[in-house]
Amino acid sequence: MKNLVYPAMKKHINLFTPRIRDGQGWDRLTLFISNEDCKKIHRGRQWKATITDIKSGRVFKVRGASCGFSRCFCDAIVKEVT
Repeated sequence: MKNLVYPAMKKHINLFTPRIRDGQGWDRLTLFISNEDCKKIHRGRQWKATITDIKSGRVFKVRGASCGFSRCFCDAIVKEVT
């Protein structure tokens, strides 16, 4: 994840790009999350978290996912949008 400064809020935020199921396959979301939400994400092992996109205010339930390599969990998918 990349740490950015969001000008409107004058605070550091993190770019997070989990996969989400669209009608025909997988697509990537571009979310900006807080440092607190970033600490909930654990690359390389299974995890689940609820995060909030700073720009839209939408809440997402996400979990770690395999990138395709054996026992690798460096990716993430959206399970639910609330």
